[in-house]
Amino acid sequence: MHDAEGADRLLKISEAAAAGYGAPSTLRRYIREGRLPGAVKSGRDWRIPRADLEALLTPRVPTYRSVQEAVARIVATAPPLAEPQIQALSSALGDGLRDRQQRLRSA
Repeated sequence: MHDAEGADRLLKISEAAAAGYGAPSTLRRYIREGRLPGAVKSGRDWRIPRADLEALLTPRVPTYRSVQEAVARIVATAPPLAEPQIQALSSALGDGLRDRQQRLRSA
């Protein structure tokens, strides 16, 4: 499916989708979001470097800033909460994160 052969080759969206890099709609969204920086418009289609597609397969480690931004989005859309609800959510999130980290370390 994914190999080093043709690493510099540009693939059409349909070819990238057929190779398992994602659905065409997802790949178009990634282009709009800038997640496929080497993508170039060619007529009515896009051409995407295989290296950009391979980079999608590499897990991204969240940065401190990206975590802050995610929290800010959640807080901005949260309904009004009473203090006990805020404390319960804070505790549940902390417990959930600790449990996940422990599972990741033991895997």
